[in-house]
Amino acid sequence: MALIFQVLFVFFAMIVNIGLLVHHKINLQNSVDLAAYYGAMKQAEMLNAISHVNYQIRQSFKLLTFRYQQFGSAGTTASGRHPYSGGPTGQITRTDDVPLPFDTSFCVPYSPVDLVNNNRESYCKEISELKVPLPAVPSLGAMTQWTGFQTSIIQLQENIVKKSQEYCRYSMASNWLQLAKFIAAYKSDIRNRKKLLLGLANELSQDSPKDVQGESIREGAYRTLIKNLTAQNSDGLKGVYGNSGTGSGNQEHNFKFINSFSQGSCKGNPTEASPPGWLKEIFIFPVYAVFDGTCGANDSIRFAATYFNVSATPTISPNIQLAMPDLVSFAQQLAQLDSEYPSSDPQQLLFRSSIGFEKSPWCVGYVGVHATTTPKIPFSPLGAVTLKATSYAKPFGGRVGPWYGTTWQSGAQKSDDSKRTDALLPMRVEPQIQITGFDPGELKQQHRIFPNHSRYLGDQLGVISELTIGQFAKAIHQKLGNVKLAWYNHIFDQDFDSKSAAGDPLAWDKDLNKTVPLRDLEIAAVAPDQFDASTYSIDPDFYNNYLLKIQKGYGSKFNFLLRGDLGSRMQGSDAEKRFSIRNQIENLKDTQKEMIDWTSQLTYYLNEFAQVLTSWQQRTPDSYVLDDTRFGKCDQDMEVKQTGDEKTFTMGSCKVGGRTGYSVKLVDGSFLKNSVNGTETSYELGGKGQSGRIENPPPDVNLWPN
Repeated sequence: MALIFQVLFVFFAMIVNIGLLVHHKINLQNSVDLAAYYGAMKQAEMLNAISHVNYQIRQSFKLLTFRYQQFGSAGTTASGRHPYSGGPTGQITRTDDVPLPFDTSFCVPYSPVDLVNNNRESYCKEISELKVPLPAVPSLGAMTQWTGFQTSIIQLQENIVKKSQEYCRYSMASNWLQLAKFIAAYKSDIRNRKKLLLGLANELSQDSPKDVQGESIREGAYRTLIKNLTAQNSDGLKGVYGNSGTGSGNQEHNFKFINSFSQGSCKGNPTEASPPGWLKEIFIFPVYAVFDGTCGANDSIRFAATYFNVSATPTISPNIQLAMPDLVSFAQQLAQLDSEYPSSDPQQLLFRSSIGFEKSPWCVGYVGVHATTTPKIPFSPLGAVTLKATSYAKPFGGRVGPWYGTTWQSGAQKSDDSKRTDALLPMRVEPQIQITGFDPGELKQQHRIFPNHSRYLGDQLGVISELTIGQFAKAIHQKLGNVKLAWYNHIFDQDFDSKSAAGDPLAWDKDLNKTVPLRDLEIAAVAPDQFDASTYSIDPDFYNNYLLKIQKGYGSKFNFLLRGDLGSRMQGSDAEKRFSIRNQIENLKDTQKEMIDWTSQLTYYLNEFAQVLTSWQQRTPDSYVLDDTRFGKCDQDMEVKQTGDEKTFTMGSCKVGGRTGYSVKLVDGSFLKNSVNGTETSYELGGKGQSGRIENPPPDVNLWPN
């Protein structure tokens, strides 16, 4: 019996040993899975913030497009070619979604803009070319009893000619100057947005990246691992970070972490003002035509559209030198800023016109975690057993933004321009190449050169449609009252990067420190539409869900103003600071502020913030089929309030329902290594027909950074 008992005990010990070994192995693998999932979740959160800032850059371009196309063309209503008949009592005469029958030229000396003195006065009736005859000044001839009367008439006519010429110079100088201000405001705006996007993207491209709160993702993954390990497994990992959390001790090799965005060409050589390799900026060359006048002739005043920024040397309107000599230096600075001069200087490129950034599909986002432990197991005849586990998790389902082209070839540095995602954007350019000296008349036969953008996928007209132009012209003439260009002076009283600035490029009554109706119309112009919701990951409450965290984590590191969405004022009230995408949509719907007929005419606008919640949402934890019952929806009682407790804020601002941004899933490492069942393969990641290999596959674990 004693001998049998010893044999039974050995079998019992072996069972216990093997059971504990399996238990610790399963625990180690599950813990590594959770750590990788945590890292990918933080990676996804950073991508979501980058995606939204990228959308803010598009909204900045939409604002410039409104100012150039809709605001700048509303004075041509008396021409008969405009879909709005003109004046405060006019009507929309054409509502078809067809092209405007003329190319717009920027012109603002028209009623109700305060450059003119009455409702009938306008310098913008014909935006192609206009000749206004001046009264001829007769000679006196022989002396008669009417000589005194003739002298008075001649003097009156001379005064009329002089006044007409002076006002022509002033109006045309103001016209040129206002367009220059709008372009400069756009460039200053996107410069600030780019700096935030690049700051976040470059942080995400480090071996040990930080999350939106400025905390180490690597350390967070390690702590997640430790919290879920058994005591025996945990003993094998102690000392990896020590008390300092910076990584120390002889057991550093027991925990390894890899960030895909820091690998090889996908990292590239990012700087404070240039993107990592997995992002490519989409520089564009919008051409502007401004209505200018030749005001010095005695017989007539001639008006004609002149191209604003196609000269290699920035020039200003000669009327500025005659009518506003004290503003010549300011105008020259604006012209220099507004020109699209070639440059390789990253700081200069921050000012270059851009629609944002596109993400390379060949640089796949993922996080890898590897852990080695030697748990102490009772009855182990061979001594300590070393256990190893590796796991990968990746963000998926979100959208940093659309590619400029619809496909991206493997190995290419950017998407293919031959077929565009947004067919209405101005042409894409390389910033080192000078685009000057061309004939815009010829170029526009091949390219879209004027500011414009799609309203929905497949849009062939954009905002130059008579449907859209007519609605905004009616709002300008009937809803705004007297429009003061001084409402834009505050833009140049502030540095968008200054942390004490409001960071607000929209119309604002600086003297009375209050909003104006024109501001509401500008917000309506940039509010999300169907194209935006289809191609960007947009968070309806960026301020609460991301900006507060970024301010907390990077406020001391980023030496520039961190701003909310268009419509926010960072030095204003709490409500003004929190103004976000959901407020833009509410502003569009507000019956007290309603500017345009978005319900029956401009139906491409979103009318609920839940409609931006178009990212992937699974039905059950074990099913990856899209749950279309929650897609783009959020019940009212499930909405997270903007004024709620900070702990309640969640991306998408919906407790249960649709969601926005990237999801996270565990992924097989062989997939990331371009292998399926041991066979090398390629994936169709660059769009239809564009297959290739992932550029940043994980290296062997032994080569991972410690």
